[in-house]
Amino acid sequence: MKVCIVSRSIASDYSGSFELDQACALAQAGHEVFVLSLDLRSIRRKRKMGVYEEQYRDVKITKVNVPLGAINKKYFFALSQKAFVKEMNNLIAKYGDFDIIHAHFLDNAYIVAKGMDIIKSNARIVVTEHTDITRLSKYENSKFFDEVVNCAYGRADVLITVSKSLNKIILDNYGFDSIVINNVIDTQIFGYISESKAYKDDSVIFCSVGSLTKNKRMNLLIECFSKAFENDDNYELYICGGGPERGKLEDEINRLGCENSVHMLGNVSREKIAEIFKKTNIFVLLSQKETFGVAFIEAMASGLPVLSTKSGGPEEFITTDTGRLVGDNNEEIIAAMRIMARNRKTYDREKISKYATDRFSPKAIAKSLTDIYKTVS
Repeated sequence: MKVCIVSRSIASDYSGSFELDQACALAQAGHEVFVLSLDLRSIRRKRKMGVYEEQYRDVKITKVNVPLGAINKKYFFALSQKAFVKEMNNLIAKYGDFDIIHAHFLDNAYIVAKGMDIIKSNARIVVTEHTDITRLSKYENSKFFDEVVNCAYGRADVLITVSKSLNKIILDNYGFDSIVINNVIDTQIFGYISESKAYKDDSVIFCSVGSLTKNKRMNLLIECFSKAFENDDNYELYICGGGPERGKLEDEINRLGCENSVHMLGNVSREKIAEIFKKTNIFVLLSQKETFGVAFIEAMASGLPVLSTKSGGPEEFITTDTGRLVGDNNEEIIAAMRIMARNRKTYDREKISKYATDRFSPKAIAKSLTDIYKTVS
């Protein structure tokens, strides 16, 4: 099939895009895949403006960089729909019509839904939602927001959500049922590697990956880690990610006196994260809310047992064989850290990796998507 995925912005190093990972998985499965990347962020996000074509692996990418930013949503959509229609018409003129146009996230789904009323195309519309849209705050009134939701999801031939918990949120709040297809992991980057012998038997390394926002609760992680191991140098925590909470987190590290055991690594590439996982014994993330949790399955694919709070998505794939789920209780989190550290060698890392790759590999997710595409084409 010929598939066009409509995505958010794609980084210059092609990292961190659920949409691009999915596109690559579909291309590996034999589809002809294009990505139309709508980068509509403000001009403060430095990048080259205009329209550019690129190639990544077997995927043709068209980047549309238009600096709209946080303007009034009605103007935002009016301008972005014009950009979408123009570039989609150009793609169809150059490569022929598509079988499937697959939009990710609410804004893009609405842009596609409105734009397809103008574009001369017989493509079917598929939408994947990754976000708990009840938590969005950028719309100025609920009436317009309801219009966006009803158009974006209602116009779709198929609505997909990335977890059962997100499916329930959207069904309960907006009345739209969906098919659950999880996010994909890049198994070319994340895979099982036997535990390094370079690390002392008594050293334990935890790792966390996530944006430094209030939702990810890295402050809670630092506090619990410090209390669990009392700043013993044999226990270390690496935190990968950037964001607005970094300054506060560094202050917390200094306050707790754990500068020698907690290391803030900032934004790092997925390739670098995969290298860090080789040194790691346990992955931990204590988010308040996760609609899915790609970082967990990337860690699991690398053979790491994982520790998570009960935050939505992780409950669907973390088992007693692959890690632990805990409540929002400091004592419970601290106890789980100690137990996992003590029992780290009892986890079958190869088995954990196989469990993750069997469920979330490009081959598995591409098959699920292909089956969905066939039902509407």
